[in-house]
Amino acid sequence: MDRERVDAITRRQHSLITTAQFVEVVGSEAALRWAVRDGWLKRHPRWRGLYVVAGAPVTPYQPHMGACLLAGPGAAVSQLAGAWLWDCPDVVECAPELTFFGRRARRIRDVRVHESGLPVSDWTCERHGVPTAAPGLVAVQVAQLGMDFLAQRIANDLFKRRVTTPRAVLECIEMVGCRKRGSAGLRAFCLRAVEVRGHDDSPAARDLGVALLRAGVPAFVTQHYVCVEGHDYFLDFAWPDQLVGLEYAGWADHGTTRDAFDRDALRRSRLTAAGWRILDVTSLASRSEVVRWVLAALTGPRFPSSTQR
Repeated sequence: MDRERVDAITRRQHSLITTAQFVEVVGSEAALRWAVRDGWLKRHPRWRGLYVVAGAPVTPYQPHMGACLLAGPGAAVSQLAGAWLWDCPDVVECAPELTFFGRRARRIRDVRVHESGLPVSDWTCERHGVPTAAPGLVAVQVAQLGMDFLAQRIANDLFKRRVTTPRAVLECIEMVGCRKRGSAGLRAFCLRAVEVRGHDDSPAARDLGVALLRAGVPAFVTQHYVCVEGHDYFLDFAWPDQLVGLEYAGWADHGTTRDAFDRDALRRSRLTAAGWRILDVTSLASRSEVVRWVLAALTGPRFPSSTQR
């Protein structure tokens, strides 16, 4: 019996193997029955045709892997189960749920199944070793369950971790149908994120821009170029007509070295001398506070400047 090849399969499948996989490697179902009698494998307690290595540690992803193995090629964990596999916030472990891509769904005990005409190669990947719907698609599926707020939290978390992008989610919404229930709120959220350009390297700054848009503050420019006394600067957010700028100061870029400390002080002083009012924001500032600061700066008295160029 080619036990090494069987072990190689079970190691990458959370200690699971199907009857078909075992027979393909070993060549007979008699060998499978011997493996069960010998105590090497045992029948899965929930599903026929699935076996688990005796004594192997049980991972939380094993039920999802088992459902995918029974479903066969073209199926992937999706919906809330997919969001859990992607480690999204406010999503607890749940029963397996599968989407069959480009093929008819197969009924599996205790598993909810769905069908999709999307190509499996473009909209699935592996997560924790389990075939899983693409992260952008998972966010859209959750929105279509009527959980709009949760879908936006999931999407925002995926953006922060750079697992997907707002444009990828928008593309997915268009592919599955932008008029379907629940997609409108997620679509608007992603459009706001796309509008805050220039902050792909700083998810926190992008989130702040989305919050400003949602609060209805006057239109701003991102990554606005300013030259002061021969020094070139780019402001995270700017209202050029009012000479108001807002800078998001993340610790990694602004607080770790003496050079960064001195450079930021010089930058702020030069911009202030040129007539700019610069608002410095860190992670401690609440979104409502930042909105109040911006509105106050935009409506407050201006002082003249003759040094900006």
